[in-house]
Amino acid sequence: MKSLKFAVLALVIAAASPAVAAPEPDLARAQALLAAGKYVPAAEIYEAALARDPTNLAALLGGAQLNLELESFDEALLYAEAAVRISPQSADALVARGLAFAGLQQNDKARADFDKVLAQGPHAKALEGRAWLWADAGDHERALADFRAAYRADPTRLDALVGAGYQLLDLGRDDEAMAVVDEALKAAPDDYAALVTKAALLTRKGEFAAAATIYQDAARRYPTIADLQVWLGRVLNADGKTDKALAAFQKAVRLDPKSRDGWWSLADLLSEQGASKRSLDAYDRAVQVDPVNAELLTDRGMMRSYAGDSVGARADLDAAVRADPKSAYALTGRGRLELDAERYEAAIKDLDAAVRADPNYAPAFANRSIAYRELGRYDRALKDINQASALLPDRALYLAVKGEIYRRMSDHLQAVEAFDASLKGDPGDASVWWARGLSKAELGDLKGAETDKAQALKLDPKVSG
Repeated sequence: MKSLKFAVLALVIAAASPAVAAPEPDLARAQALLAAGKYVPAAEIYEAALARDPTNLAALLGGAQLNLELESFDEALLYAEAAVRISPQSADALVARGLAFAGLQQNDKARADFDKVLAQGPHAKALEGRAWLWADAGDHERALADFRAAYRADPTRLDALVGAGYQLLDLGRDDEAMAVVDEALKAAPDDYAALVTKAALLTRKGEFAAAATIYQDAARRYPTIADLQVWLGRVLNADGKTDKALAAFQKAVRLDPKSRDGWWSLADLLSEQGASKRSLDAYDRAVQVDPVNAELLTDRGMMRSYAGDSVGARADLDAAVRADPKSAYALTGRGRLELDAERYEAAIKDLDAAVRADPNYAPAFANRSIAYRELGRYDRALKDINQASALLPDRALYLAVKGEIYRRMSDHLQAVEAFDASLKGDPGDASVWWARGLSKAELGDLKGAETDKAQALKLDPKVSG
């Protein structure tokens, strides 16, 4: 899936049409065709103009623009560099070349071109292009400053205003971001980037129904964009509307059979529903699109493990770690495989690496705690589960792990206290009811023990095994 950054950058490119005075009639027609998305006839006009005069700046800029919109960045760069050779100080030529460099991920060269333009004075397109480079580097404050400057330089460029809103979102300044996005939507109710940014803000606030309404509205306005169906499906799933979420994900992959995130989201949901084979089929399609994504390989590997394919699971997790040796997610996933295989020292090795890669990744600490627990190293196990709980407070699973450590230490009072807290968060976990029953029995509370065990068996008749 293209990120919102690329969705909005596409709008920057689309808005960066050459500002050459009084183009000849056929080039004016080409620009109109380009604006209408009719690329082939526009390209024919540009090529005919260049055949007559290879130094025609407007035709070169038009060719660059056309290829930028088609994301043919190598071709766009050829046209833009020719335009720069003809007019080295042309802001339009430098911006076009900068956008081509940005599309090719040659960000230093792109920034140099934007800086050359800005040395001549404020320029909305150059400011906006540079803003996305700052955003891509994670410097959201600088990106915000450039987006705001771009909007001041040209108040008609709503994509710059929306870009500012997106940076505010990344900075956690949600109220300011919402105000900016609402300003953009007031001026242009159909603006794609503003609509999806507002929906993202509502999602983060937990207002899933409101976010779904916006995505549905956007999907009606832009019916061929698969990403909208992916985002819609995710908020519907978060809102508990799994059937509708499933339909949205299925529509996404029909619209774009190469939608990695469409297949990935579909696979995740099918996994949650216990449809292992269909889930793996969807993961396979996602991996075909993106075969070296560490998180995706990890997810497929864990699904294979759940389905009983330990060999395939191991292959996926090894591939995930090769793809990104510093991925705490992949390392923790492989550590979980080692835990399942009761290879606790090997699990600790992977989980140590996960903690080094990301000291704030709670699942690494939680899984390492289980490994230490199984080795009887209870002090280390408690230290790790306490760290996991500090990172993700009130997580029922972590409280259950803590309770089991205390139970094995025969500290049944603290075990029952931890199990109590866990069941408040997740009263449907049969294993916690059973474990609490065991600790209550050790404390002499036989009635309480029987009640807990009965509840555990009601939830899962096989829990005692």
